Amino acid sequence: MLALMILSGVMVLVFLWWLTSFNFFGKSRLPFKNFRDKTDQLTGIFSNLLRQPRLVVYGILISYISLMFHFTTYYWSCKSYEIPVSFLNILTIMPIIDTITLLPISLYGIGLRETLFKHLLGGLYGIPNGSVVMASLTGFALQAAVALLGSIAIPWCSIKNPSKPEDKPGR
Repeated sequence: MLALMILSGVMVLVFLWWLTSFNFFGKSRLPFKNFRDKTDQLTGIFSNLLRQPRLVVYGILISYISLMFHFTTYYWSCKSYEIPVSFLNILTIMPIIDTITLLPISLYGIGLRETLFKHLLGGLYGIPNGSVVMASLTGFALQAAVALLGSIAIPWCSIKNPSKPEDKPGR
């Protein structure tokens, strides 16, 4: 059923893209024109990525490193409660937990994450439920604290759009 829903969603998106190729929609003020502009912009981004494969490899490496830090957060939160898990145990369950908590079921996966920890760590490795729930909440609290600390730097960060030329002073 899930595969059918995903395939249906892809087919709807392809159909909408096909509709935007008609001149009627290009001349009208319907939202399809904006959709087509966004797809053209995405095409330009992917074309740039094809010309610079080294940046793609760097991005993949950085994402693996950040994912390991993410998993390590939950590993050390388990260790802080003296839960007998190995890093391999965390590597086994965290991709499942992260994938399911990304579904828009709850706010940031709160409650769902703890239930998954309880069932996966508790069920697979026989760890008491209270300890596992506390470790999950502690790991989430650490992630949230780091995100809040990072949000302090937002006013000093600037993101430049490579598709738009920068305005030069004096023009």
